[in-house]
Amino acid sequence: MYISKRSLTVLLLSFVMIFTSLGVYAEPTIQEIQAQINYGINMILNGKDFNPTDVDGSALRPITYKGRTYLPARALSEAVGMTVDYDVKSKTVILGERKDFIEVNADMFDYLGDAAFTKDIDLLYTPNKTFEWGITNYKGKQTGLYAFFINLDKKYTKFYSSVYLSNESKEAQIILINNKSYDGELLKSVRLNPGEFIDIEFDVSGVEKLYVSCVPEGDAKKITFGEPKLK
Repeated sequence: MYISKRSLTVLLLSFVMIFTSLGVYAEPTIQEIQAQINYGINMILNGKDFNPTDVDGSALRPITYKGRTYLPARALSEAVGMTVDYDVKSKTVILGERKDFIEVNADMFDYLGDAAFTKDIDLLYTPNKTFEWGITNYKGKQTGLYAFFINLDKKYTKFYSSVYLSNESKEAQIILINNKSYDGELLKSVRLNPGEFIDIEFDVSGVEKLYVSCVPEGDAKKITFGEPKLK
């Protein structure tokens, strides 16, 4: 990336507090300064004019402070395909992959078909491991569709989980993981034999929602996504 008219010092983190799109508000740790919105600087990103906007559509312009120029972290990161998020608890701007795992929880999960989110370890038992949390059709085949959504909101880069097919199943099953909907981009395909346990990992950069589905073949029984987590 290059920026016309003058060379910019791009310091994404040190001035990100001014952009409300990251949800950062004034706190005692923030020092009040005098800076200028610089309308005289044009930006070019990968050979094209770059005119970033906030979530409400308003224009975002560079800020000049003590001879240095600062750009909006979220708009620039998303423009170059990098995930960006703000952790309110730790007051941390996260660009790209996270340092620690985030557990998929019930608030991220949307029910569809026979799948359900649970922390009941009796329901999450497998011969390989008893999971502490997960997604399973613990009542067995009901509607004939094992499917669910996991809402990511474009905040993560990697998805991890263990997947298990009960040995009570009579045939192998294929699980499809798509971007947003059944006919969205295929992100991962998993083939499981009865009694098989597989660890999966795949890229979810820029993904708003995962659609996980399996139309059971034959007499399919319990399918478990054990301890799904994100980075």
